[in-house]
Amino acid sequence: MFGLVFLLLIVVPVVELYVLFQVAEPLGWLPTVFLLLLISFVGASLMKWQTSGAVGRIRDTVAQGKMPSKELADAALMIFGGALLLTPGFFTDAVGLSMFIPPLRALARAMLLKRFSGKVSIAGAPGGFAFGANFGTRTSSAGRAGRSFIDVDEVQADRIPTTELPSDE
Repeated sequence: MFGLVFLLLIVVPVVELYVLFQVAEPLGWLPTVFLLLLISFVGASLMKWQTSGAVGRIRDTVAQGKMPSKELADAALMIFGGALLLTPGFFTDAVGLSMFIPPLRALARAMLLKRFSGKVSIAGAPGGFAFGANFGTRTSSAGRAGRSFIDVDEVQADRIPTTELPSDE
């Protein structure tokens, strides 16, 4: 993993500089810089607009008692795409913009799920929190949701001899 990150830290800036020089040659440097600033502004607006819609979809899914995994993944990918759009460079802008196109975002989500499947724990396991009609209630060790319980701190209690207890008479 470290090798991949190191490679990306070397390769991406080199690709960005190459594309930047290729665009700046016919346009000139001032229009190229203006274009990069414009793309960053549009990217920030697009991220704000699209992620607010994603938050609404997350709320709707939770209100239905379902786990919003798809919606959360989409929101994360759109935030990542927005961050790439804010980063100066045409290559990162193209990758960032692709996160706002639903079929490409679905492809990225599927690749991420395939990569990280089996490495993420699922809510609702015995002893965990359950999602469903009783959203947020702790499940018992048998996995049954909806049982009420009282969580108390440890209490120190002293034994009182039965001779000191008041009588019913």
